[in-house]
Amino acid sequence: MRSLQIDISSNIASETRWLRKAQRKQVPYAAALTINSLAFECQKATRKQAGVSFDLKKQFVPRGIRVNRANKKNLSAWIGFINKDGSYDERHWYMRTQTFGGTRTPKKAKHIAIPIKSNIKRKQTKGYKNLIVLGKGSKKGLYRKYKRKAPKKFFGLARSQKVAKNYPFFIVCRDTIKRKFKSEWRKALTKALSTAK
Repeated sequence: MRSLQIDISSNIASETRWLRKAQRKQVPYAAALTINSLAFECQKATRKQAGVSFDLKKQFVPRGIRVNRANKKNLSAWIGFINKDGSYDERHWYMRTQTFGGTRTPKKAKHIAIPIKSNIKRKQTKGYKNLIVLGKGSKKGLYRKYKRKAPKKFFGLARSQKVAKNYPFFIVCRDTIKRKFKSEWRKALTKALSTAK
């Protein structure tokens, strides 16, 4: 998944025509404030969407969505599964498939485990250890054996899995920026002009 770059230079041009020459000096500062506010709004929205798109047991995935801030000299911010130095976080690689769709394949083992959703409780973090491989063909999977009832299948096993576009990261960011731009810009410009010397 590519990270998202937020650049609002084209939006700002139409919003600053009425400013006096002295006030225009504060535009870069106001722009940086706006971009960062929008970036953190996108961060909040995409983290929330991750909880909607996936059955998350922990916050490991949402916390990986970070922001690299803009400043007056570099009027663009980045949001995504990125580190402070701009490199991709480990979560980037599997979230890319969830965002754009594709084929999931095992890294080291011969098969990948596909959860049987009806048998796995949401947010349960324990209880899926000590499973054994049973069955053949489509029935092959990871089961738990019981003393007084039939084995229960918790994961199917496959050599690959088609993955749909499950995570609308860019759509959520686009809609958030479109909805929030004017209000964030006005707040930022007011603050910037109030600090003008």
